[in-house]
Amino acid sequence: MARLWRATILIGAVALIAGLVGSVARRGTPAAEAARAPAVTYGRSVALGQGTARSYVLRDSRQRPAQIGVEFTPAALTGLGERDREFVLPMPAGASVAPYHHIVVNWNPHGHAPVQVYGAPHFDFHFYMITPAQRARITATGADLARTVKAPPAGYLPKGYVTAPGAAEPRMGNHWVSQASPEFHGKPFTYTFIYGSYNGHVTFLEPMATMAFLQTKPEITAPVSQPQKYPKAGYFPMQYGVRYLPGSDVNHVSLDKLTYRKAAR
Repeated sequence: MARLWRATILIGAVALIAGLVGSVARRGTPAAEAARAPAVTYGRSVALGQGTARSYVLRDSRQRPAQIGVEFTPAALTGLGERDREFVLPMPAGASVAPYHHIVVNWNPHGHAPVQVYGAPHFDFHFYMITPAQRARITATGADLARTVKAPPAGYLPKGYVTAPGAAEPRMGNHWVSQASPEFHGKPFTYTFIYGSYNGHVTFLEPMATMAFLQTKPEITAPVSQPQKYPKAGYFPMQYGVRYLPGSDVNHVSLDKLTYRKAAR
């Protein structure tokens, strides 16, 4: 009887251990579970005004890019001066997201063309699909002006997006705005979303926001109008966001709900 009891206990213990092993295998080890948790990777901090800014990439539980953006401190909105300035933010090392190469924050203390619409002091957040060297070759003058204003083929810009006189800029390219945006219908410009191109290719995506709007510590998301065709394979936003995060006392301007798209042929 004693042998039978010990054998029964041994069999039960083996079954319990097997069940636990199976359960761990189904759930994954703690390290594996942690690896599947959403994670944020940050780029190098850059001085912006009296504060700092940096790029970031948020990946979901399957490690797919879910959001990329610019994080900046409230002090970055002070001490910027009265001249146009460009701040280059590298993507996080080892965590790049196709098709984006780098991010540039442009401070426009006197706005830019068309000034009757975009004349308020504001920031441009350019998410570039080209390199800094390629941007440097864009002069938007002389023979290069024709390349700068050359429109992408049909389907590469969302319906309703148009360009305007003065929208071609050196080191950037041409800018395309939505005719449906509130600022073209009697509302003051606060934030908007722009597409950019050069030599017939879409080369950047650009949320814009005024200084006054950012100072209100907003928390908004808005849809991004989609084209029929995409210029490169990679992750494109379905939404964008302009947010103040009170818990960490930082601001985010981001491309959200990143979705993989194949390049058009």
